[in-house]
Amino acid sequence: MNRLNAVLAVVACMLVAGCGASKNELVFGEITCTKLTVVSPDGKKAIVLTVGEHGGQVKIHGKDGTSGAMMNIGEHGGSVGVIGRDGKSASGTGINESGGHVFGIGKKGTSGFLIGIGEDGGQATFHGKDGKSGFAIGSNENGGQIGIIGKDGDSMIDMFVDEHGGRVEVIGKDGKSMSGIGIDEYGGIVGVMGKDEKSGSIVGVTEHGGHVQVYGKQRRSRSIMFIGEHGGHVEVYGKDGRPSSGIGVDEHGGRIEVIGKDEFSRSLMGIGAHGGRVDIISKDGKSTCSIVITERGGNIVAFGKDGRILISNKHGESVIHGGSVITTNKDGTVTGRIGAERKAIEDESTSD
Repeated sequence: MNRLNAVLAVVACMLVAGCGASKNELVFGEITCTKLTVVSPDGKKAIVLTVGEHGGQVKIHGKDGTSGAMMNIGEHGGSVGVIGRDGKSASGTGINESGGHVFGIGKKGTSGFLIGIGEDGGQATFHGKDGKSGFAIGSNENGGQIGIIGKDGDSMIDMFVDEHGGRVEVIGKDGKSMSGIGIDEYGGIVGVMGKDEKSGSIVGVTEHGGHVQVYGKQRRSRSIMFIGEHGGHVEVYGKDGRPSSGIGVDEHGGRIEVIGKDEFSRSLMGIGAHGGRVDIISKDGKSTCSIVITERGGNIVAFGKDGRILISNKHGESVIHGGSVITTNKDGTVTGRIGAERKAIEDESTSD
């Protein structure tokens, strides 16, 4: 503390000597105080020296009352700053136990820069005179980032990289439309979004495959294509958000499905390890037709809109083993048979 007091005394003597005092000025060898204020000839504060528990501060005021300078030192570091006579432009530098920074502000108080460094990395930021456009770059222990903002304050470019990968994003001047690309240890992705924030497309790839997604302007209509370790599928959704068609395949087989715009009508064809089938359903959800085949044989089943069976294998067996196909009318009355043995027909006729 004695050394700091001595320094303040020397500074005060220099300041007094520089104020243009008369020949009868007083000269002090030592001044002991915790605060010293030097005023201008018109009585306004010009310089203020203050000392505290952890350090000290020097403030210098310009004669215009706005410009000035300040030097500060404390427990964790110190800083020096200067303010222009317009009260807006400024520059300064500071340091603490983690690092330091340098900054500057333009005469309009909007443009400026900041450069800083810390224990994990550093950054540099620049702003244009419009207060919106800017540029920033930063780094840390895991990677870094670069950002650019347009003069409209909305459009921007952002580039980022870390220990897992990185990404690049571009946003349009409307602040909504955007495109981006990213990558990590598992794969990557590319995406584009329209200005309506709904329409867009995404393409991605992973260690097991990839996917493509395309969205309409209402984000309800869309198509999705996916491929993975065991197969893949394609799905298409209408503007009402309901699925309309799909194709899928895996290690056991595949399927194709088409769905009508109503709730029920659809057609489905699938094939698996033991056979396959085709199903057709009408829009009323009742009239249907199915063709099924397995390793043991196959059958055909059809239902009318009243829910009655129209065509069926009588015993649910393959025709090659002596089964039969029966046709009926809408009342369920048998109208014909194909493939039945004569004795079976005679026995059934006798029983009737």
